[in-house]
Amino acid sequence: MNTPRKQRQHSGHLSSSQSPVVGALLVHGLNGSKRDMVEVEEMLCLHGVVTENILLPGQVAGVVSMCAPLHLHPWLRPAVHVAKRITPLLPTLREDVRNPVARRLYTRDVYRWTPMAPVASMLKYLPQLRTELPQVTVPVLVIAALHDHVVPVRDGREIYRLLGSKEKHLVTLHRSYHVIMKDHDQEEVFAKTLAFVQRHTTTSNRQQAFSEQVEQDKSQDQTA
Repeated sequence: MNTPRKQRQHSGHLSSSQSPVVGALLVHGLNGSKRDMVEVEEMLCLHGVVTENILLPGQVAGVVSMCAPLHLHPWLRPAVHVAKRITPLLPTLREDVRNPVARRLYTRDVYRWTPMAPVASMLKYLPQLRTELPQVTVPVLVIAALHDHVVPVRDGREIYRLLGSKEKHLVTLHRSYHVIMKDHDQEEVFAKTLAFVQRHTTTSNRQQAFSEQVEQDKSQDQTA
């Protein structure tokens, strides 16, 4: 049997006569790793979606935002400003996972220290992100958690409100903390993500096929 990584590699080799490759770019959170998204990665892979940490060539058909920050907590910026002057690293606190079984498994493979420089950089550029959200026009699925201790649920709601996309969806989870990919609402996260990806990759493929047909018709008219 292929391992998940081997399955991901094999799924990317399609001939030119087959359907376009559907790709999903998964980006973990600050101080995280690829393992943060491994369950989402394997779930999408099982449904024929190529998942990697690089973006496949082509147009982005949509974005799924999972507990992404926009403001965070008001006290965090001054606290980080002071902390980075004292030490470059702080011990990582308990992972924000409500499910005790998942938390024990997840804690085994996370960083034990949190670097202050990346946190400060993120906080510095969040205001810029806020101003640029209206420029996002692709379909977006925003997922936020009501009991998230890292990113307040209001951040997800404001991201949803500021997006310039005509099609945007907001899902608020009620049983999970920050790491929703591993917590009590994992199955809902998987289902909503997969449905969104499948819907918009199908639409994107149709648009691509239509554009190719138009170009082909133009070429035939020019050679006639």
